[in-house]
Amino acid sequence: MSGGHFDYQQYRFNDIAETIRGDLYSEYVTQFTDPSTAQQMRNAITLLQIASIYINRIDWLLSGDDSEETFHVRLEKELAANPDATPVIEALHNSTQSSSTASPYI
Repeated sequence: MSGGHFDYQQYRFNDIAETIRGDLYSEYVTQFTDPSTAQQMRNAITLLQIASIYINRIDWLLSGDDSEETFHVRLEKELAANPDATPVIEALHNSTQSSSTASPYI
């Protein structure tokens, strides 16, 4: 297995996302009356999946398993494989593009 820079903790993000997904169909959620509560839980699932992708790609980059070019190619490919990630990534991209003082490293 490649990576290891973060001691493989990125996989916990997917575990948490799957736990939340399971909770959406359990007695925990049926107690909520506001429909936006379940939507926020679905948003959390998407954000956790995106975070896991970023952490994994950075892990491989910092561990020397990926070159900088490969990092960008794989990151784009993995994010594109998650259609729920598209609006989030576009919003992040637009927010950094709209700020004249935004650093490309943040």
